[in-house]
Amino acid sequence: MKILIVNDCMNAGGTEKLIKDICNLYNKNNIDLYLATFTKGEWDYIVDGNVSGHYYFEKKRNSNGLMNKVCKYFFNMPQYQVLKENFDVCIVFKQLCYETMRYVKAKKYILWVHEDYAYNVLYESKKWWKRKLAYKHKKKFLKNYNAIVACSANAKESYEKYYKLHDLFVIKNSINEIEINDKCEETVDLPISFKENYMVNVSSLSDTIEGYGKRVDLLIQLFYQCLQYNNDLKLIIIGCGKLKYDLENLINDLKINDKCILLGKIDNPYPYIKNASLMLSASNAESFGLSVAESMYLGVPVVCFYNRGISDFINNGQNSIVVDNNEDFVNEIIKVNHDNDYKIKLSLNAKKSMESNADILGYVKKIEQLAFKVLVGE
Repeated sequence: MKILIVNDCMNAGGTEKLIKDICNLYNKNNIDLYLATFTKGEWDYIVDGNVSGHYYFEKKRNSNGLMNKVCKYFFNMPQYQVLKENFDVCIVFKQLCYETMRYVKAKKYILWVHEDYAYNVLYESKKWWKRKLAYKHKKKFLKNYNAIVACSANAKESYEKYYKLHDLFVIKNSINEIEINDKCEETVDLPISFKENYMVNVSSLSDTIEGYGKRVDLLIQLFYQCLQYNNDLKLIIIGCGKLKYDLENLINDLKINDKCILLGKIDNPYPYIKNASLMLSASNAESFGLSVAESMYLGVPVVCFYNRGISDFINNGQNSIVVDNNEDFVNEIIKVNHDNDYKIKLSLNAKKSMESNADILGYVKKIEQLAFKVLVGE
């Protein structure tokens, strides 16, 4: 079976980590796996050695043509040339790339939903009429997919309701327990003052669109509020992105350089997470929350904002904390850091509860089985 996986690029991120795992663990005896992306990424060198080929979509030569201008203006999508290769199954691994099926020749097409549907709407444009056009445009494409897969039950329900779809599959994202267990004992490189009793955040440093996104800037502001109650708290932020300098300036303006540091890109974040007392996330744009799940697997409880997929594995107040407003976020951080018995209970329950989400080999096998099922028309 000849399978093509499509993604925007292979930069470091939760979705890209899953693709990396698939490319490393798929059944090479029965499957020829290919990858196609729109731009080069920092993880290309990792996946390229494990796939049969890696294609980059090329923009149509008449990039200044009327149709290309229309698609780019209304739908934020320029026109690309069709790949010459033919495939049995094309898996578009990011719903924001839903139009990609136009540029791939395959017998069957599968769309994977990792992002919250609302983020897709906000991503298209700030103008309501452009969003409406983009919604109708996308809805037509969705009907042409042979299968649509959501990474959580809640994401499935919301996507079906919003786009008036039926019978989406659910294949929950998996933690790569093999990689985590192998790498989590490495030595961390931190300033002396951060060696113990710090909290951690792992996130891309990306824009917040109309209050919706990773919201690392909000996290820093709320952490500053926490310091007014407990000045011993410390926070390290792991991740890269275009907001790095803005966030550094925010930390400087708040005069908390000795309490909050940006570590940037870390190839192996697991020992930093394992040695943390708490994982914090202000993101409200997760349909699963892989870094949250990985943290809980390592026995580090989480204080986070509500996201659709998180309720699939967080039992609020038992294995981690989910809040829906800024005040509760601050209060829960103070409470957990003050009550050590409470923190220990959350930690033990977090690790135990994530055991069922740690089966990366089973996750890859489910993808292979679905691709075969769709191909034969079962």
